[in-house]
Formats: sequence, C-alpha cells, structure tokens
Amino acid sequence: MGFLCDRHARGLATARNPGSVSIPVWIHVINQGSGATNGDAPP
Repeated sequence: MGFLCDRHARGLATARNPGSVSIPVWIHVINQGSGATNGDAPP
C-alpha cells in the first residue's frame, strides 16, 4: 500500500492547501568584487 493510500485509509490528510507550505531558501553568491561582471547577482 502506498503512502497516500495508507494516510487516506487512516483518515489522515492527503493534500495541502495551496500556499500552506513555506520552504526556506538561501542563496550564496561568490564573486570577485562588486558589479554583475564580477559575479554579483541582481537583487
């Protein structure tokens, strides 16, 4: 039995409302100085 089938059989939620989950994301930029030509990412 699959994960969702098992949850449904036990009366547990199988789906989430749109926008109800937040996933934190971090981005690290390595550059050689300031400016796009040196590797800076635009804001």
